[in-house]
Amino acid sequence: MATVLVRAFSLEDEGDGAGIRDLSSAAPTHRPNIEILAQHGITQTSSGMFRPDETVTRDQFAVFLDRARAAAHTRDAGILEAASSGRNTMDVSFDRQLSAISVDDFSFQPPAVVLSVEFVDAENSPAGSDDAVTVVRLTTGTQEGSHRLYYKGGRTEIEL
Repeated sequence: MATVLVRAFSLEDEGDGAGIRDLSSAAPTHRPNIEILAQHGITQTSSGMFRPDETVTRDQFAVFLDRARAAAHTRDAGILEAASSGRNTMDVSFDRQLSAISVDDFSFQPPAVVLSVEFVDAENSPAGSDDAVTVVRLTTGTQEGSHRLYYKGGRTEIEL
């Protein structure tokens, strides 16, 4: 299952450790793909166990598939990261120049109203990034709790 998802969505190794405690019980050919799923947050357990010898249920696979789609959409949209820059503001960094942006491009689940969007200076871009980075600041209505970011109708892997 891990190998199929990694190949189907062209997920790449993020280079940081995944923390899967039972990785040694997986077949050696699938271990790198299990780590990639964990790096992208597609497989998440509080115990750090992937349980590679157990059968994947339909419900579990649906969750894995949804998370893999979100990771692929985030990558394809060029979203590098998002961070709160205030109680009702968030900066979203893209790996490319954007010529136009609209409040309609962004939404949240659970719903939060996006009141405005604006381009901000490159000095707010992620460390080590180049001039191709675009940072967009979203101002929202009151938000409480965590929210999943959607960009142009697609769920991202960003949760704030």
